[in-house]
Amino acid sequence: MYANPLKGRMNRQNFIYGQIILIVIITLGAAAVFRDGLNIYTINRLIPVLVLATIPQIVLTVRRLHDMNISGLWSFLILTPYISLLFAVFVSVRSGTEGKNQYGAPDTRNLVDSLLNKQG
Repeated sequence: MYANPLKGRMNRQNFIYGQIILIVIITLGAAAVFRDGLNIYTINRLIPVLVLATIPQIVLTVRRLHDMNISGLWSFLILTPYISLLFAVFVSVRSGTEGKNQYGAPDTRNLVDSLLNKQG
């Protein structure tokens, strides 16, 4: 059974692997957009790709923050220029809370189950 994508926790390892997968998907999307070269029309086609990529980025970050027992609302810092890079490093480096916290038990699932937030 699949849970709400914003509920629960995600450990550091699964978060970093999720980020790598997301970067690969964004790169492939950008390569498809720019296959005809760089001009104003191709840049306008890239904007929806980046906007759509923001949604899974926020979901991953919310669940990672939950692992650190921090409110997921802080995930919107990834939308802030300059601060987003420092925030990404903080979220990737800081360890999660030991044991159960207000967002649930630690994430011990494999990568696929964790990314899909599969319970059970």
